[in-house]
Amino acid sequence: MSNKNLQLAFRLASILTKLNRGDRLEISRLAEEYNVETRTINRDLRDRFAFLDWDEFGPKYYSLAKSSLGRLYKEDIERFAHFASIQNLFPKNDRDFFQGQLTQSIHIKGHNYEDLAHKSHEFDLIQSAIEQCQYINFSYLKNNSEMSKDYKIAPYILLNRNGIWYLVGLDHGQTKTFCFSQMEKLCVLKETFEVDSTILEDIKNTDSIYYGNQLAEVLVHVDAEKAIYFKRRDLLPNQSIVEEKENGDLVVKSERVNQQEILSLMRYWIPNVKIISPKELQIALNDSLREYLELF
Repeated sequence: MSNKNLQLAFRLASILTKLNRGDRLEISRLAEEYNVETRTINRDLRDRFAFLDWDEFGPKYYSLAKSSLGRLYKEDIERFAHFASIQNLFPKNDRDFFQGQLTQSIHIKGHNYEDLAHKSHEFDLIQSAIEQCQYINFSYLKNNSEMSKDYKIAPYILLNRNGIWYLVGLDHGQTKTFCFSQMEKLCVLKETFEVDSTILEDIKNTDSIYYGNQLAEVLVHVDAEKAIYFKRRDLLPNQSIVEEKENGDLVVKSERVNQQEILSLMRYWIPNVKIISPKELQIALNDSLREYLELF
C-alpha cells in the first residue's frame, strides 16, 4: 500500500478497536485525535464501516450494537481496516461483493454474551452518567447472597470481559468493579465529579477487571503442548512472553493481576501450567485443589 493508504489503514484499525471495546465515539474528538477534518471521520464511519452492526449511526456519535462488542480479534480488525483503506480502488460491484465475502467469512464462536435487553435502559443511564461525569447510586447484590449493599459511585467505564458486562468506578477514592447484571435500583445523581485521567488510563490499559490487592507480577510456566494458545493471543491479564525454551515451553508474565483471577485461570489450564513466582501462589493453588479433592 502507499503511504497514504497505510495511514488510513492505521486510523481505521484504531477507530475499529475503540468501537469493538464499546467506546461511544464523538466525531469532533476523533477528528482532533487523528488531525483530520470531521467530514473525513464521517466518511470513515458512514462509508467504510457502513456494514457494521450499529447502535448509533451519527450524526454526532457512533457506537456498535451491544451484541457486537468484543467479538473481533486483532487479526479481524486489521483485515477489516486493510480492506476499507483500499476499497475505493475497486468498482462498486466488486466492492460490494468483496465486502459481503469479508463479513460472511467471519463467524465468532466462544463466550455466550449475556442478554441485557431487559436492562438496556439502565445500561444507557450509566453510559450517559459516565459521559456527563455524574455520580450514580445503586444497590448491589453480591454473589450467592440475598443481602444487597448500597453504593454511591463515580462511574468511569463499562467494559465487557468474557461476555459479562462490568462497571468500573471510584468508591470514596478506591477503584472497584461491579457486575452490571447485579446492580439494582439505579439512580443518576445531579452531583458531578472530576475524572482522574491517570486512573482512567490505567483502567483502559489493564486486562484485569479486578482492582485492589493486585500482584505486580506473576510468572507462569506453560508446557509446549499448550504454548500455541498463549502465543496466539493473551490469555492472562497484561500478558507478555518472557522466554520460549528450545523444547517449546514458555515462561509467561502476567502483570497487575488479582490473586483470585490468576488462580481461576490456572485451574482452567491444569495440568499444563505451573506458577513459578510468587511461590506462595502455587502453594495456594495446590491447597485449593486438595480441598476440592477431599470433598469427593
